[in-house]
Amino acid sequence: MNLSCKTVRHHELSVQTDLCVKCGLCLPHCPTYTNSFDENESPRGRLALIQAWANEDLPLDLKLEQHIENCLLCRSCEASCPAQVPYGQIIDTFRSEAFKSRSIWSQGLVSLILRKILTTEYLASTAIRLANNVRLRKIGRSFFPSQIAKLILGLPKPGRFGQQPQSNPLTSESKAELFLGCTYKLLDRETLDASLFVMDKLGIEINIPNQQTCCGALHQHAGDVKKAMNCAEANIDAFSKNPHQPLLSFASGCAAMLKDYPKSIETEQSDTFSSKVMDISKFLNNVQWPENLNLERSFSGVYLHSPCSLRNTLKSDRDSLELLRKIPGLVIKPLSSQIKCCGAAGTYMISHTNMANALRDQVLDEIVDHEVKTLITSNPGCAMHLRSGLAERGLDDIEVTHPVTLIARQLGYQPPEI
Repeated sequence: MNLSCKTVRHHELSVQTDLCVKCGLCLPHCPTYTNSFDENESPRGRLALIQAWANEDLPLDLKLEQHIENCLLCRSCEASCPAQVPYGQIIDTFRSEAFKSRSIWSQGLVSLILRKILTTEYLASTAIRLANNVRLRKIGRSFFPSQIAKLILGLPKPGRFGQQPQSNPLTSESKAELFLGCTYKLLDRETLDASLFVMDKLGIEINIPNQQTCCGALHQHAGDVKKAMNCAEANIDAFSKNPHQPLLSFASGCAAMLKDYPKSIETEQSDTFSSKVMDISKFLNNVQWPENLNLERSFSGVYLHSPCSLRNTLKSDRDSLELLRKIPGLVIKPLSSQIKCCGAAGTYMISHTNMANALRDQVLDEIVDHEVKTLITSNPGCAMHLRSGLAERGLDDIEVTHPVTLIARQLGYQPPEI
């Protein structure tokens, strides 16, 4: 009797998805499932769909692609998975296959948005001024789609723009390298300046290679793996001269992507690169602080939000809390552990507004103590999304900022005048 072997469309995805035993332990940790109770919107449901496609049991149609695109890639499921299924890697691989099937025009549009519009300095400065001018806000709402107009409200206060900051040549045995990311001018300039201020106070020499580029996370999650790998190769090369110096990022989403580089570039160099990547709060907790360096006492409180990238990929969510505890008198109010994701997730807050806003509401609903005027988060995308939601609720007086920025202020940091 002759038995024909069934062929598979994508062998790697077929093997990886087979690791999932469909136990369901991931379900209560998945934001999209707990908000919809649709198995197709759960981790095991998406893995089953991708497995069926990989084994040629399902076509790549719009319905299948939408279920996969609805995933936030928060990776909360990975932290609870007993089988250690590489869920994030599987989703990215499938999205790359879907990206290949799109038209050249569609691929080019995604590339244009991610490579140019989000990182152009003139557009960045214009957008921030638009966000902070009442008349211009009204104009923006007329010309931009509603969600884009709302997100403009989430941009930070105007900051100074200009050339990329240079290395800080101190005479010190303590050294580190700093990753800037491509959107720091738009979303996080104050955090960069505050980080450099704190490093200077601690006597830490900072190296900032000019050759570094975007981390590639937005490209990776959009399916443009080629561009993401180009970014990875460029950054590994840019930071290769000092393989044993810590590589710091003040954006947890970028740090998570940098940490994951070995999954896409399997070389000895990439493994070394990954091991030195850390969130800046973790680094500041691990270095020796001078005994004469005193932080001013605080007479206020803050809410503390832990981004998914910090919690699930970097495993560093407690470092922000420990860093803030250095401030005498500061009252820290962590948000509920039941909150899985704020809904920002890169460009998800633009492409999936209903789910993104529903998840954000779960965060904002906890901010009930109106005496607390500061919300702390370690990721600029989360900060923008949360800031936008606060503005919609008329809570513009609540500031959203980075833990290192708060530390810098207690050390005497003053933002430069524009």
